[in-house]
Amino acid sequence: MNRTEQFVTSWLSHRAVTQDVLNLVPDDAVDFRPWDNAMTLGQLAQHIAGAALMFASVVDKGEFVGRDRSVDALDSMAAVRTAFAEHTERTEAILRGLDDAKLDNVIDTSAVFGAQFPGYAVLQMMRDHEIHHKGQLFVYARMVGVEQMPLFVQRL
Repeated sequence: MNRTEQFVTSWLSHRAVTQDVLNLVPDDAVDFRPWDNAMTLGQLAQHIAGAALMFASVVDKGEFVGRDRSVDALDSMAAVRTAFAEHTERTEAILRGLDDAKLDNVIDTSAVFGAQFPGYAVLQMMRDHEIHHKGQLFVYARMVGVEQMPLFVQRL
């Protein structure tokens, strides 16, 4: 298994659980936020999906690209779930197209992260970012009444 395939497998082991959690969230919880300035549950889900797509695109293009904000105003869990699944497909397709040259290419991300990183390090940040926010999503889901949660990772 090459490096790209190893990363995709690892990332999907977390992404699948995030999708599972979203499927458990009640439909009326899209606007739930645990404190006044927090992201809503729907915004958190879209942040996770949009950021992963952005990170993958940065590695693919070799330069910083902005996040897709077309999904920022989704107003139902059904729309959030659909957009999340679509972002997952788009992100996975980009990731599967990466070769070793793109993983080793040093990318100037100083405007956002204050440094330059090789593509593989950007992908590691992508996965770490997703794991961080997946943990928040677990807490949000519990707060809106989800009692039976999946294991934190799914081995594919």
